[in-house]
Amino acid sequence: MTPEAAALSSSFAGNKGKLPWPVETGFVSQGYGTYPHPTLKGIVQDSDGLEIRTQANSNVRSVFDGTVSKISTIPGYGLTVIIKHGEYFTMYSRLKNISVKVGQSVKAKETIGQVAANADGQSEVHFQTWKGLQIMDPATWITSK
Repeated sequence: MTPEAAALSSSFAGNKGKLPWPVETGFVSQGYGTYPHPTLKGIVQDSDGLEIRTQANSNVRSVFDGTVSKISTIPGYGLTVIIKHGEYFTMYSRLKNISVKVGQSVKAKETIGQVAANADGQSEVHFQTWKGLQIMDPATWITSK
């Protein structure tokens, strides 16, 4: 890691539990980890991130300073932005549009796109946190509401 990346990683890690939410208003509709399927008894599902329900057309924003590492479409998650924060990464999915480009520097709370609505008309952003290739519980990184 470059000295700059090391400093950014250290700063990101030092803000665990203090990062802003990726949307201004909302609530966690599905947490991280293993949970029972909502309709199929005896079936469990795994979630690598948080589902945060918010208002239609809400801006989705970076939770920390970083650089846009990747923009793609992921099956089941739609438009996705990945932001690099030194050795840490944050992922924002279920976007209807994206307002940043790969390689662009972003600041904390800077808008990166808008949340999409699903077939039921609900607007939920999927948010993940990673250290290298290790997935982490995003709820431990953002502030409690």
